[in-house]
Amino acid sequence: MPHRNLIKNMMKSYITILLCSLALFSNVDAKILWEKVWFEHNSYYILEIDKADTSNLMALVGIGGFYTQVLKSIDAGKSWNIIFNDTTFILPVHYPFSMSYPEKDFAIVMCDSGTFLKTNDGGAKWQKGDIKELHSENFTTMVTMFDKNNGLIYGSKKLFISHDGFETYKQIYFPVYVPVLDFQMLSSNFIFAMTVYYDGNPNYDEKFFKSSDGGESWTEYYYPDYIFPRKICFIDTLFGYTAGSASTGLGDNRYDLIYRTSNGGKTWDKVLDTLCWPPYGLQDIDILDRNTAIAVGQFGKIYWTHDGGNSWQRDSNTLIEDGIPATLRVCILGENTALIGDWKNRIWRSYLTTDVEDDVPDSDQMISPNPAYDFIGISVGANDRSPLQSSIKVFNVFGQKLMTVGVQNFDPIRIDVSGLPPGMYFVRIGDRVSKFIKV
Repeated sequence: MPHRNLIKNMMKSYITILLCSLALFSNVDAKILWEKVWFEHNSYYILEIDKADTSNLMALVGIGGFYTQVLKSIDAGKSWNIIFNDTTFILPVHYPFSMSYPEKDFAIVMCDSGTFLKTNDGGAKWQKGDIKELHSENFTTMVTMFDKNNGLIYGSKKLFISHDGFETYKQIYFPVYVPVLDFQMLSSNFIFAMTVYYDGNPNYDEKFFKSSDGGESWTEYYYPDYIFPRKICFIDTLFGYTAGSASTGLGDNRYDLIYRTSNGGKTWDKVLDTLCWPPYGLQDIDILDRNTAIAVGQFGKIYWTHDGGNSWQRDSNTLIEDGIPATLRVCILGENTALIGDWKNRIWRSYLTTDVEDDVPDSDQMISPNPAYDFIGISVGANDRSPLQSSIKVFNVFGQKLMTVGVQNFDPIRIDVSGLPPGMYFVRIGDRVSKFIKV
């Protein structure tokens, strides 16, 4: 009997420690879980992710450098379907480079040599077009659309504008004959562009340009020398970021750099300057609003800001780093929700557990017993049941998915957790997340 009481007291003490740990983790606002929501074949790669709104998204997939595949999600990136996958549509075959998806029904995909695809019905049908001035040249091309009518296409140091969804277009003046690293169209007439003068590696001379009259005239602003911005992203005509890198002078090692402007590019403030492994700089950034943005770099490197760029939180995830994927693309949907695509044809979606807890204050009551020993029971209300919630996922505190349990019927749900080591875990059904302690 004394021995049994000793064991009982030890278990009570252990549970108390775990509950204290639970309280500690609950106060941390960075418990972001990443789930793989798309994967088909690792010789394919995600070239772009763009959104018409927070529910409708498209992703551009390159397949072995030969032809184009387009994916679509209508549920905020939780599930994806192939909407274009035709190897004979573009002859001769052209390599896809970029995509713009500004409205629910309209999207345009830019390939090399001036060839493009576009849809006016959300991807049900696609039509081929081309920029004749670029048709005989093989090079990288870019596209950005403000809406389904107004947009820009760039290639071979030439810039083209359209106001009818590229049914027609015209070449517009650009003040320098140097490569454009990135550009963005913020209205039918407002355009940003970042250019680079290659004056010896790694010493580049970058210039930032702005036009407020549809490219009829341009204003040039200074941008810090020897900084290589891979992406510019503005939320309005004044506030925006660039994400990129600068050489450390040691091999290919590069600093992670983010610059911010609040006056339309007239001046730039360095808001992130660090050297983190792997040291290859940043490649993409997306903005939700003036407070929230996310930047990504090679090999699963992720940074979030929730205070307008004054501070950045590293959120690299071992799941995304797995397999050493190279280039990453990012699309932000909410304060802590984003989509990331990599060069292993995987798309990841983030979830912040505290977001769900704020919306569902008593979500932990879904699980009993809690703490648990060998099994947990999950109670799911009728309002929470849907075809999308056909599985239950269990994560650890690092966001790693440990278990996926298929659900045949919702009542009752019983999961064997005897194989999990003691600690805190998260259970997700649809968008609801609950915590439990395993002892």
